Parts: sequence; structure tokens; C-alpha cells
Amino acid sequence: MANRRVIYAYNNGSGGARQLSEALRAPLIRHRGSSYRPLRGDVIINWGGHDALPRDVTILNRSTGISNKLAFFRGAMAAGRNGPRVPLWSTDRRVAHEWLVGGHVVFARTSLTGHSGHGIIVVSPGERLPDAPLYVQYVKKESEYRLHVMRGHVFDAQRKIRDPQREPTNWQIRSHDNGFIFAREGLRVPPDVTAQAIKALAVSGLDFAAVDVLWNAKSEIAYVLEVNTAPGLEGQTVTNYATAFRRYCGL
Repeated sequence: MANRRVIYAYNNGSGGARQLSEALRAPLIRHRGSSYRPLRGDVIINWGGHDALPRDVTILNRSTGISNKLAFFRGAMAAGRNGPRVPLWSTDRRVAHEWLVGGHVVFARTSLTGHSGHGIIVVSPGERLPDAPLYVQYVKKESEYRLHVMRGHVFDAQRKIRDPQREPTNWQIRSHDNGFIFAREGLRVPPDVTAQAIKALAVSGLDFAAVDVLWNAKSEIAYVLEVNTAPGLEGQTVTNYATAFRRYCGL
């Protein structure tokens, strides 16, 4: 049967992929023992997967290599003025050490594919700088946003806020483990945050992604941290993704 829609997730246990599967009525492809055989006209939603996928069907997010932090920063740099604004970064430990000497905090990223703050070592001036494949100069921020973008359209926006039930353990890395949650009620997203998120998707070559953006209110400048090809989904976000796939991808 043609024109089928299915989801291939990086992990069959992905809660976001399962919920999206139910909302779109699109089955998940099992990694092992799958009976799925691609047919011309099929549409596969690639939810963070990095495996080779069929060439003769439509793949949404055919390549997700750009979700690698270093690959994304390099892509942004190569795009020049057409690319998103990103923090200062380097793969050279000596450069990062100079930042520390200059009084800047440095994020040593020991994992290029980690999420939710995993693989980040925060290094302050005077502290030892570890070996890492990527160093990023810390940007002071008023707010951190996650914008969900599909084919040039921002269809959902959230801001990281302090979890009222918990005391934050780290204000520099605003992750769930450190006491932060996403909120969307009464949200007003600065125009530059939206503009940078759209640019980030454009240079990534992706059909959709959740883009994490920092907002420095003093300078009124936004910086893109990364793109996420398999963001966590729950509640209204699931509904918004299903609606966006139907509206912008014809599913």
C-alpha cells in the first residue's frame, strides 16, 4: 500500500516517538525483526536515527549528523551571515585556556551528542581545563528557549523556567536534572530568538528540529546552542508536532 507513513526512532524505547506514533497513527519501525518493507510513496519520519535509510522513499530528516554539536557549529560558521549566531567555540584546548585567563567560563563538551546537559563540564577561571573535543565560551543569559521549527515555520515555543517544586542546582546548565522545566503560558519570544532558530534549521539541512536558543537581554542578542532531532515530547507538544507534520509535510 502506497503513501504509508512510519516513524524510525533512534531508540524503540523513545517516549516521544511512541506518543507521536499514536498521534499520527504512524507505526514505529522496530530495529530488529521488523516486517516493514519500504514502498515507493512511503514517508519515514526519522526521529533522531543515524542509520542508513531507504533511498527510494521520502525521509523527513534524512541526515541527522548535524545534531552533532561540533558539526552544527561548523555548519553555522560555513554559512557566514546566512547562518545562525552561535557562541564562541573552538576545538583547540589552548584557545579555551586563553578564554579562562581572560576571565571567561568555559563549557568543555566531552560528548558531542549528549543532551540535557550530559557531557558538559563547567570550567571557571583558575580551574583545570580537561581534554574535550569541543569547547564553548559561556554566554550570560536572561532566558533560554526551545523553539520547534519545521520547514521554516516555528510551530511551538517554550522557555526554560525554574521548577517550583525544586531548588535549582545549576543556573548555567538549565536542564531538567538541574531543576528546570519547560513552560509556554504567556510566552513572548524575542524576534531575534525566532530568527536565529529559523536560520539554524536552514543551515542544518533538516526538515524539523527543536532548537535551543539563549537570549541575552542586555545586548538583545540571541545565540543558538544546538538542534535536537529527537526532542522529548509530552502533552501539548505532541499535539503541536502532529499538527505541524500534517500542515507542513502533508501527512
